[in-house]
Amino acid sequence: MNHDRLPRIIYEWDASLNTDAWARSVEFILQYCNMLEDVSNHEPMSESATDERGLVHVDLDAVQSRLKRLDGEKWWLAAADMQKLRTFKEIFDDQDYKGIVYTPLNRRQRSLVIKLKIGILSLGLEKGRFTNVPLEYRLCLICDDDLLDNEYHFLLYCEALVETRSKFFGDNTFLEDVEDPTDPAELCKLLLNSHNLKKTARFLEEMYRIRQSKLYG
Repeated sequence: MNHDRLPRIIYEWDASLNTDAWARSVEFILQYCNMLEDVSNHEPMSESATDERGLVHVDLDAVQSRLKRLDGEKWWLAAADMQKLRTFKEIFDDQDYKGIVYTPLNRRQRSLVIKLKIGILSLGLEKGRFTNVPLEYRLCLICDDDLLDNEYHFLLYCEALVETRSKFFGDNTFLEDVEDPTDPAELCKLLLNSHNLKKTARFLEEMYRIRQSKLYG
């Protein structure tokens, strides 16, 4: 950008203050995205990124995309140590994550689906964290299988909920799209994708109602 242009004058003045002001924020963001080629003279981009008028062009869509990717990578690294997100990390589908936003669900259904996906549904595995119950004793209380009461057991395997499960998915046609039908994460991912989410949400709502009724009458 030409040195006599007002935006350039303001930028250089702002940068000269050595504070966390606008110029420093722009510089930091571009540097973080590895899109800043020359910061020594407070140039937001190199001369190769200018047009015939000397105006600097920054692809804001590219900056936004890079920020999302970098922050996403940082989040996943942090999430690796978050036990609470155990199920979410296994069933998250980066190709179909918008299903929960655009699928028409009622408030109860949306709440149950989200809680299931992020590991805060009121199942034995989660409740036991607050009562200091050892992990191996957080078993399902509505069936006799002595299995861990986690999201997979509740959604796929609990014997006390077989009839309801059969009511919604009795034909098992959805299994045709699963590479490994013995992998609970793959099954949950399929049940929670955009194509099946509406049915799964109704199924989850009914299952949770039955479960609560068996536990508390």
